[in-house]
Formats: sequence, structure tokens, C-alpha cells
Amino acid sequence: MLRRVPKDDSKQGQSTNNIVLDKNRLQLDVAEQHLMLTAVECQLLEPMLSEPGRIFSRQQLMDVMYSDNRVVSERTIDSHIKKLRKKLIESDIPSLAIQSVYGVGYCAHLE
Repeated sequence: MLRRVPKDDSKQGQSTNNIVLDKNRLQLDVAEQHLMLTAVECQLLEPMLSEPGRIFSRQQLMDVMYSDNRVVSERTIDSHIKKLRKKLIESDIPSLAIQSVYGVGYCAHLE
């Protein structure tokens, strides 16, 4: 059945403003800068970039990232967010920020 469905290579990445998340290359492109991501970081960013400003709970992010029902702590998300923020700061990408919303979760802000 899968062979009958044509492969759509045109949708390589998700684009928001001038930010492109390329899931095939595990790369975030912002203006002229390229930031390499891990598979988990890419999965974490995807829902937040699809709806900038929307607050995602840790559980919602875990459901997207770990669809195989593996048991992980909510603090795992915090660890991935911390590493992702560090990459964004070191790469000097000011147009994307991941904000913590106390007691709720995280959201991405585009400038």
C-alpha cells in the first residue's frame, strides 16, 4: 500500500517567517544562518514553530516526541529545552526564543 502513495519531497521543511525547520537535514535555517539539530530537538521545535505563541504543556511535547509510548520524565523535556536554548544563544539567533510559562509549559516566540 505504501508504494502506491507518491512520495512528496517538496515538503522538506516547515517555514515560519524567515525560519525554516528542515526535518530531513535536521537543520534550522534562520536568514543566512544554519543550525544543526538533533532528531529530538527537531521534533521538539516542530509543533512550537507550527503555532508560534501557543503554549505547549510538557505532556503535549512528550506525546509528539515519544509516540512509541516510552516512559520518560517531564524533566526530560526541560533538559532538551535547555540544550536547545544554549544552541540558539551560541548561534546568535535572536529571532527565535523559547519561553517558559510557569506551571504550564513552553512556547516559541518569533521576532
